[in-house]
Amino acid sequence: YDGHYIARNVILQCLYEALKSYEKAFEIRQKNLPPEHPLLADSYNRIGELYVKMHRYSKGLLFIEHAIELGERSLPANHPDLQLYKSNLKRFQKTC
Repeated sequence: YDGHYIARNVILQCLYEALKSYEKAFEIRQKNLPPEHPLLADSYNRIGELYVKMHRYSKGLLFIEHAIELGERSLPANHPDLQLYKSNLKRFQKTC
């Protein structure tokens, strides 16, 4: 039991560190890219994935929905990134 608790805390700490890094990257992208740039959709998706992994499902799904909305405005309908965002949304909705 103690080993699982320690491992879970280590994993959560790694996820929080990753989240801070992704949020910093997102801020840099927001400052340097046009508001409809596809890399912003990528940031939304990556942050959303982390929130889901941290069991913050509603926040994670919200970020992934933003990724899809922006991706639909900035990418072709058959673009693999847009398909990934939609796939993530479906997969994570089943998880929640």
